[in-house]
Amino acid sequence: MNTDIYFDEIKTVSKEINNYHQARLNTAKKKYVTAPRSFQTYVILADGTSIEEILTPALTLAGKKVYYVDAFHDVAYPAPFNENKGDGVEIIAPEALHSLIFTDTAFLLFADTNKCHKEWTQLLSACVNAAEGGNNNYVLFSMLLPPIRKLPADVTALAEREYDFFLEKITEDKTPAEEFTIELGKSCREIVRNGFRHISVLRFSRLIGSLDSACREPDVDRIMEEAFEKKEVMITKEDHLYYFSCMFSRQAALATAAAAEMAKEGHVYNVSTQNISIATLKSTLQNLFPDEIAEKTDGKTYSRQQIEYHNVSSLKFLHDVPGLKKYIKPFKDSFYFILCSRFDKEFDAVSKLTVYQGKLRRLKETEIDILREIDRICRKHNIKYFLAGGSCLGAIRNGESIPWDDDLDIGMLREDFEIFRRVAPQEMQSGKFIYSSPQTDDNCHYYFDKIRLRDTYFSTLYSGKFVMDDGVFVDIVVYDNTTANKLIQKAQIKLITYAIDAIYIRWHDHPVARRRRISKYLLPVMRKIPFDTYHNVYDKVSMIFANKKDAKYLLDGGAHLPNGGFNKQSLSSPVEYVSYDGMENVPIPSEYPEYLSFLYGKDFRPSPNISARLGAHQIARLDLGKYLLENDPEQTFRSVDIRGELFEDEEES
Repeated sequence: MNTDIYFDEIKTVSKEINNYHQARLNTAKKKYVTAPRSFQTYVILADGTSIEEILTPALTLAGKKVYYVDAFHDVAYPAPFNENKGDGVEIIAPEALHSLIFTDTAFLLFADTNKCHKEWTQLLSACVNAAEGGNNNYVLFSMLLPPIRKLPADVTALAEREYDFFLEKITEDKTPAEEFTIELGKSCREIVRNGFRHISVLRFSRLIGSLDSACREPDVDRIMEEAFEKKEVMITKEDHLYYFSCMFSRQAALATAAAAEMAKEGHVYNVSTQNISIATLKSTLQNLFPDEIAEKTDGKTYSRQQIEYHNVSSLKFLHDVPGLKKYIKPFKDSFYFILCSRFDKEFDAVSKLTVYQGKLRRLKETEIDILREIDRICRKHNIKYFLAGGSCLGAIRNGESIPWDDDLDIGMLREDFEIFRRVAPQEMQSGKFIYSSPQTDDNCHYYFDKIRLRDTYFSTLYSGKFVMDDGVFVDIVVYDNTTANKLIQKAQIKLITYAIDAIYIRWHDHPVARRRRISKYLLPVMRKIPFDTYHNVYDKVSMIFANKKDAKYLLDGGAHLPNGGFNKQSLSSPVEYVSYDGMENVPIPSEYPEYLSFLYGKDFRPSPNISARLGAHQIARLDLGKYLLENDPEQTFRSVDIRGELFEDEEES
């Protein structure tokens, strides 16, 4: 088992819990909608589902106090859960529910109806009594439903009351699990009729988890295990005909925490995120591990009328507990996490970055080609530069670029940058590289300069809005002197931020979100001011302390400007040299621990959560042109015309 992925799920859900709560608070302030309930304490009572295996440690990591009620002694949790419940978990006996006083507490109950634990009626009553005994408490009862039978013809999913009707009135020869589900529903309705309304019910159809799956029909565990054991999947006609709803345990954990805050009192919710066929499940397995698993089919055809649906509908849940869709990854991505965890596979972050269309390695090679040109110019003119930001972090952490990163950053102190800015445009191989800055391109208004590879495109959702040279690039981050006086330092940062915002608004030429109200009224005046003025203002406020000879602090000229000033010595000391993506003798700051600690915190060496290993940019267009196969191709090709491909001149024969 790959426990790294399980730990990643815990960390991710913990972060998502806090982010979701803050997002709902912000929405409530702006739109005057219902604010989320807020809890500092959680009571968890479960008979062994894969939801609490993630949610319990995630809540403690989010800073919550958790009481774990040890009511089912026959529950055998996997070792990773027992080892990582967290220091914030206090295990109590069911009897303690009668003696403790709870305030601002969410009671989260997880019942697997397939286990038919008869104690649940009494335990549910005990939790309700404990919640009634304090203030601002809420009870959320989650059920893992028994296998869902074939639905009536043409019906693809059941809503909440439809499921009850179908189960209670239509289903004959009910299984013990189905009878138990009906009994639990009656108990919850009786609680509300008796006057306690701070309760909601979640119903999960099937769960697929990193440690264990509660998905017995179809038996997803068996399907996964047989695929890796037999090195193949056999997709039959029957696999195409069986559709089922399911949810990944990580998603269910977040959905539970969100429902505790947002679910309506006295409401029942069906919860699932996927409606898929067994054939889709098997095909995805093979698609994710094509070098290990072969795919076979029985070749039989079928009609849509033959399809059987075993689904519940989540429309009501997604409406009443809004904002969860942004946290739900596509089925294929989530399933890959589960498979890597269950079968101890190495998680390949790069192969999942499909936005690069297989060109990430080539993209990195072209960036190194740009870096070689920068290095040549800097050595010729004795200009000091160094790998900056994430590029420096990759060099230290990986000995190469961060595998899932797509850009390359270099840094310079202001005095070195001014020399480079002056000499580089003339020194560069003009047929291959472009010095991209407001001074060299009237259509470019970034506040930092870039060196681009000519006749390529690396457009983001941001840069793709503008008509300009937008090729593969290396960013130049400039570090400026600042004062040791914190108040003046903050004032300088605020002035720089205002200058950046002004450039941003003027370049877009319409009101923008960050300064929508003020930009709406100022734009008519701003349009009359030349762009050079904005950039001159930015340079002046950035360089207020350029001549301060005893300056001991610097400001970051990139994304970390809000972090404030940091020790100048960490960048002004001599550089050291490393190998980086096939290039030898690449400079990095010799005092890199202090520099990287400023950027990323003291614990900068460990890699981020697996789920956070994503590309740095939202790519709108990636076109390497003649550099598709090699860095310096012999073949010629049409030169880019930024107006469009049809404006391009034919290459000379």
